[in-house]
Amino acid sequence: MAETDKKKSGGVLVQAGILAVASMLVRIIGLLYRGPLTAIIGDEGNGYYGTAYNIYTIILMVSSYSVPSAISKLMAQKLAVGEYKNAQKIFRCALVYGMIVGVAASALLFFGADVLVPHVAAGVLRVFAPTVFLFGLLGALRGYFQASGSMVQTSVSQILEQLANAVVSIGAAWVLMHYFASPDPTSQAQHGAMGSALGTGAGVAIALIFVFVCYLRHRKADLAKVASDTTGKEDSFGAAMKETILVITPFMLSGFILNLTTSLNQTIYYKLIISVRGLGDVEATTLYGIFSNKAVVISNIPISIATAVASAIIPGISAAYAKRDLAATRVRAGNAIRATAVIAIPSACGLAFLARPITMILFPQMESLDMAAELLALRAPSWHRSWHLRPCPCQRDLLAPHLCGQQRVPEEVPGVCAGCEERLPQAPCFLPCHGRSSACHL
Repeated sequence: MAETDKKKSGGVLVQAGILAVASMLVRIIGLLYRGPLTAIIGDEGNGYYGTAYNIYTIILMVSSYSVPSAISKLMAQKLAVGEYKNAQKIFRCALVYGMIVGVAASALLFFGADVLVPHVAAGVLRVFAPTVFLFGLLGALRGYFQASGSMVQTSVSQILEQLANAVVSIGAAWVLMHYFASPDPTSQAQHGAMGSALGTGAGVAIALIFVFVCYLRHRKADLAKVASDTTGKEDSFGAAMKETILVITPFMLSGFILNLTTSLNQTIYYKLIISVRGLGDVEATTLYGIFSNKAVVISNIPISIATAVASAIIPGISAAYAKRDLAATRVRAGNAIRATAVIAIPSACGLAFLARPITMILFPQMESLDMAAELLALRAPSWHRSWHLRPCPCQRDLLAPHLCGQQRVPEEVPGVCAGCEERLPQAPCFLPCHGRSSACHL
């Protein structure tokens, strides 16, 4: 049994490693094309892009971004107990959800651009609008493969997406600036930012085509599994849709709240920098472009690796917990935490002490080098601090109920955990114990 758990845990880490390597390649490609793109559109263009991108990200989080993780978790539970018919029904519900919410979100971005962002960045946000719809479909297909324990399709699609993004962003920015923009520098920067936004949409479209082709290739084998389903359980479409929405909602809310802070910071920044400091829209946007498309872009590299590992472990933990295999759940969650910690802590130190040389290599624009390097160094401590906010070692398996949607009853956490004698704060715990008195005294 222990040997089987180790093999399963190793498989999870292999898939997490595939996704982490893909995320690293994606970030490297992103950094390599950001330099030439910044040379074309400038810090002002980066500012327009970053302003629109923050709002686009929030709408994407609410509508589509959480679909892969949520659907992979839910489908993995069904596949683990042999409910192949219900797993396919969940996938169809995810496609319907992605289309309906994607259309609504795209319409909101397109027609509400002047309200959501400053007027100077509204055109960029409108270019982002169709991407939300495409990402809803892409997310459902990625979640479909992740539920089966395969991260290859997701990883390859991410690399293709970023390659297309890089090529189209640079090409479209140059074409729009030279053939469609007026000689005015602001118009040039706006059209350059629109070209960069167009590259984001083109990348998602290429990834969607690739994943859809992979789905067609696997369709026959999946239909054979559905035909072999002997569980006798088949939910109605309405019940499956309700379950899908209930699972997507927590993922969506957590991502929304996380990115809402970025939008709030952006709003406060513009209010202060324009009203208090007296700078104009162009100067304020240029400064914001240095932060959002230089410091943030670099610091997002280790963040993307941690996100990839988290996405990779969700189906494995969900499947193990659906079978009530708590030992495998603890092993997989613990290995994932250690793997991401190995990346996070050195990255925080490196970004803090090597901020200037890193920034100089990637973004050699001397007029903004000092500011970009200082901002990058200031963002580094947030990585190290995040690893102090984790559960005590013996309770890592408590992550599973959160991922698997089990009912939680509020109880009080004692001051010291009996399993590892690590002191804990007196705070409400919303995770069930399942009778593990050796691990905790909940």
